[in-house]
Amino acid sequence: AAAAGVPLTQAKKDLTALAAISQGDIAVSSDGELLYSFPTDNLKGVLAQNSARYQVLQAFQKAWPVLFWILRVSFGVALLASVVAIFSTIFFIQTSSSSSDDRDDRRGGSSMGSGGFGGGY
Repeated sequence: AAAAGVPLTQAKKDLTALAAISQGDIAVSSDGELLYSFPTDNLKGVLAQNSARYQVLQAFQKAWPVLFWILRVSFGVALLASVVAIFSTIFFIQTSSSSSDDRDDRRGGSSMGSGGFGGGY
């Protein structure tokens, strides 16, 4: 426990809970220390049967690569869509401003130099 950085009391409590869930054995040595033994053949199966949290964790670990791939693809699609939206907006703004400039040139008035406002006296 000390090498792992876990307090000794917490390690004892967690090992006792793990032994209870996994149907492990706890024995006391002649020195008074607790010895934990766990089933070696199907520990994951026993934990999965007795712990809903372990089942959820295992399901999440199986689904995470697929979820991460979906997240990456959706981010790429959103990024591409935003770039297309920005460039299409810029294109439409340029197109509409150039067509309004063309209309202003056609309404420019007569060749007599009227000045555009007031009658051309």
